[in-house]
Amino acid sequence: MMTINSVVILGGVVRWLLKGRKTKLQDEIHGVMDSTWGLSYRFENWVVGMIVILLLLSVGILLVYWYG
Repeated sequence: MMTINSVVILGGVVRWLLKGRKTKLQDEIHGVMDSTWGLSYRFENWVVGMIVILLLLSVGILLVYWYG
């Protein structure tokens, strides 16, 4: 099971990649930047991380269902 910190780190890495690696990865992960749509940057990373985890789980379940 992933901890909350793992989800926040995953969200920070995904946001860093979506921004084209133009920012510092450490700033993305630790939430140094200003929040844009959420309560805090850490919360935004958590939401992005949860969305990525749900997408990966959904794809995995569909692959097992279709090819399993």
